Amino acid sequence: LSMLILSCAGLNHDEYSVSGGFLPSSCEQVIVGIADNWDSSYANLVLLQKGSDGKWEQTGGVWPARLGSTGLVWGLGVSPVPKGGTLKKEGDKRTPAGIFALDHSVFAYDENAPVGKGYDVRKITPYDLWVEDANSPLYNHHLVLDHIPMTGWEKKQQMKLNDPAHKIKLFVHHNSPVDEGRPIPNAGSSIFFHIWRDNGRRATAGCTSMSEK
Repeated sequence: LSMLILSCAGLNHDEYSVSGGFLPSSCEQVIVGIADNWDSSYANLVLLQKGSDGKWEQTGGVWPARLGSTGLVWGLGVSPVPKGGTLKKEGDKRTPAGIFALDHSVFAYDENAPVGKGYDVRKITPYDLWVEDANSPLYNHHLVLDHIPMTGWEKKQQMKLNDPAHKIKLFVHHNSPVDEGRPIPNAGSSIFFHIWRDNGRRATAGCTSMSEK
């Protein structure tokens, strides 16, 4: 099991802690992303691997990443949201902060895309939708049609095709339908890891992006 932790360098430890108590015992990898402040669209990522002795060690270097253009805001994941904390809303262009599970299924244009050990590839086709309509009962669900999108609504929810930034991506379980009581309408949808634009010169609409490498 892999997890993602996103937070700010300036957080008060008493306000929020990324204690291992929030991580399932089956978790063996954690990607940690740290931004300088809530309004920053830049972060640094590191990968932590759990050893056989249960201790966490950093694997590899530090990777720069881009966040939502307006920064960070609390998201709905594994970790609790601090009392009074501002929550993500659909369209706020902020990346969810907190601790989130990561799927072991990668979305990609090419089913033969090179991915890490233990990961499967789900090829994106014109039939794949990811519902961002907060008024839909399928909000933040992956939906596969049995026909080419025809209506305006279907076309608007269609997953991106022929977009280099989205040719390979990983779903981040913010406000995820696999969690009890979620997704909550208008609390944010379609949050992914994906490739950044213009070599990192552009922020995202709320996802976390990084170099293709």
